[in-house]
Amino acid sequence: MDPVTGMQPHPVFYGSVPSMFGKPISEGPEDLRGFDIAYLGIPWSAPPSAGRSASIAQFAGTTLTPNSMRTNSIKYGGYLPELDVDVFERFGFTDYGNVDITFDVKRSWANIEQKVADIVAASCMAFTMGGNGGGASFPVLKAIAAGTPGQVAVVNFDAHGDNYIESAEERFSKRNPRWGSSWARRILDDIPNVDPKLLALKNRVRLVSSG
Repeated sequence: MDPVTGMQPHPVFYGSVPSMFGKPISEGPEDLRGFDIAYLGIPWSAPPSAGRSASIAQFAGTTLTPNSMRTNSIKYGGYLPELDVDVFERFGFTDYGNVDITFDVKRSWANIEQKVADIVAASCMAFTMGGNGGGASFPVLKAIAAGTPGQVAVVNFDAHGDNYIESAEERFSKRNPRWGSSWARRILDDIPNVDPKLLALKNRVRLVSSG
């Protein structure tokens, strides 16, 4: 037994990284049965677009986020004092690991879709983290919509609509895919039961001090 991880009172996801909230880890789809919420990491970062190579560092965070959230989650429990409710007494929570991400955008999207489909098929709610504007949106919603009868609603908290119309080459370019600015357009064009009338955009407001 590893002398460090062996002293930890919670499941270990990888190395010294704990599972999300120290909850049980589901290795495969069959392990999801009986849980209500499944955490899924999507370690994908949008590559910098032309002219923005200097800002590449700000995109790396979505690759690191799934495990960073796991590490930080250990500090917290499920009790919400304002509601006098312990979330983990009401809901069974499991960590379903991370999606396998590759340099091939199509392959990565398929991997995300399959993992989320596993969660939906087990009647769990998918709690995803990471993925930037592409991996966090289209393949996740596609899997949820496929397992949902009737129309699906989307609430997007952002300052813009992300409805850029891109070419097929731009959409799946390994060098510079357009998903960060086009995912909202894609879900309306490519997922039949996402109702445009049920797409709500909640603009973020930036407060600037005058000094």
